[in-house]
Amino acid sequence: MAPMQKQERDKTMKIKTIAACALAALCLSTFAQQGERRRRPDGDERPRRHAMGGGERHRQGGGSQGGEYGDERSRRFSGDGERQRPQLNEETRQLIAAYRRDPTEANKAALRKQVEDNYDKMLEQRKARLEELKRSGRDQSRVKEMEERLDEMRKNREKRIDKMMSRFTDSQSRSEPRNDGAQCGPRGRRHGGGEGRNATPRNDFSRGDTEARMHTPRIRDSVVPREFTRPALLPFGDGMVDAKIAQFPVTNEEYAQFVKETGHQPPRYWKDGSFPAGKGRHPVLWVSLRDAEAYCAWLGGKDPANAYRLPTEEEWEAAAGSLPRDAAINFNGVVAEHFLKKDGGRLVEFVHPKSELKGKRQKLSDVIAMAPNGGVRGWVNHRNYTGFIYTDLFKQLNEDGGYTTPVDAYPDTKAACGALDMWGNCWEWTSTEIVARNGRERGEKVNAIKGGSWYAMRNSCRTDYKGEGRRPGGCYNTVGFRVVAVPKANKGSK
Repeated sequence: MAPMQKQERDKTMKIKTIAACALAALCLSTFAQQGERRRRPDGDERPRRHAMGGGERHRQGGGSQGGEYGDERSRRFSGDGERQRPQLNEETRQLIAAYRRDPTEANKAALRKQVEDNYDKMLEQRKARLEELKRSGRDQSRVKEMEERLDEMRKNREKRIDKMMSRFTDSQSRSEPRNDGAQCGPRGRRHGGGEGRNATPRNDFSRGDTEARMHTPRIRDSVVPREFTRPALLPFGDGMVDAKIAQFPVTNEEYAQFVKETGHQPPRYWKDGSFPAGKGRHPVLWVSLRDAEAYCAWLGGKDPANAYRLPTEEEWEAAAGSLPRDAAINFNGVVAEHFLKKDGGRLVEFVHPKSELKGKRQKLSDVIAMAPNGGVRGWVNHRNYTGFIYTDLFKQLNEDGGYTTPVDAYPDTKAACGALDMWGNCWEWTSTEIVARNGRERGEKVNAIKGGSWYAMRNSCRTDYKGEGRRPGGCYNTVGFRVVAVPKANKGSK
């Protein structure tokens, strides 16, 4: 072979060898990244659609995950998410301030015109997101859901604008975001001075874990009132036939009186028939729809003027109005932030029998982390059962009644009717039967629940978040209830 031909052959072989090595290195790198993602301690894997939320895995009557933490699809294409809510621009703020200084009809009309313009812009934005989802060609069920929501928003345009006006023109309302420069962590909790929607709750949390309870002032929770006290009631909506909704969800201490007088079975997290110390003013959990109905019947028997029942889904939504964009509420981002700040270096043990890390311990800060948008990474990982909800810390938290807060912990986060605690803290039963769209109950006939919980993503706490339901006979670690009162002459009205 001629020397020149040999050199050309050697050069070609060298190029082929380099290319093969580069391709092999690329394949190995990709495989390693995929394996690392499966092993990540923060559990940053999207939950399976039909997998059960760990916090409700041990509950009676089944479980659900959809509303507790949602999925990437919901976050990307939710046409009614808070990110789409129109912020109060400077012009709107000035009109609100002008009306509150001088509540004339002219100022009110100018404010309403601005609110209408904002609402119409929001409709256009959501219509654009719907078109984007249609073009993507994915998830036709989501397209249908967004179309239904958009139609509902158009249909109820005037009613929704009236609710916004009611909130903006209320001199006691704090609808305007504060610009005091305080730093915020997850949406719903403010680090720094000042008051307002993002202010730290006025009452410290009464945690489920033993160490936190040591720092909670003890109160005589076992003492319940002997005389009947009618719950605080508020009118809501139009055409509700004199119905009024309770200002707060039913608390542990209120439910204790019911248990004491009727002998009804107490919730499972109560010890020896008594709720956990420091949680008298927290919402009662682990109550089925049937338990809630029994409580309503008992309460109506004590009140000579009113009968009591659960709200319908429509009534609940009318009473709540829209969740304000920057409102402070108790959701899983608040829970995670608390434990990371309190003891991020604490070693937690994985306890689920199917966990690939069962019996092993990791620092809490290696298990969960706060995302820039206020979400939580590592909260749940159904693929290998290594999320926070599969640790001994969460198990103890769950057994002690969850990370609930007092029902009046966020006094500045008011619903449209003036009620408190309608978003976050605990889901609330409604009497409306639906076919569930989310979680293990998906496709089943269940009762709708509303408002999200301490375990849920903030996105799931929105008023317009639909399709979440539970079986009426089941008891759940995130579900409580509030009552609606109707004059006994109108007992059948709904």
